[in-house]
Amino acid sequence: MPWAAYDFVFLSSGSVTYTYGVPIKSGSNIRIVSQQKMSGTWEKIGDNTYRVVLPATSTSTQIYRVYTRVPASTDKDTGETINEHIVSSYETDSLPTGRDKQANEMYYPERADS
Repeated sequence: MPWAAYDFVFLSSGSVTYTYGVPIKSGSNIRIVSQQKMSGTWEKIGDNTYRVVLPATSTSTQIYRVYTRVPASTDKDTGETINEHIVSSYETDSLPTGRDKQANEMYYPERADS
């Protein structure tokens, strides 16, 4: 696989679904061709802080991450608007040294779909 992507979908009930697979770009959208799907829970654990837990299955290990809300901002180098999103140390620690931290399409869980 050249590279992989994952997506969390937060539901107002406190549940979350996780999809992992190969990203395919179609126009300006990216969809994930699923190779793995898991379900779990999310909860607010502090101001702008959320815990996501996906239990281990026979084919995957447990995912436990703490995410922090990052407000919308403007990139000082490009002037590009970076949308409000959430991020964990899992994402920021996985970036190569010297690479700018990037925002992605992860939204504030309290605004989850019901």
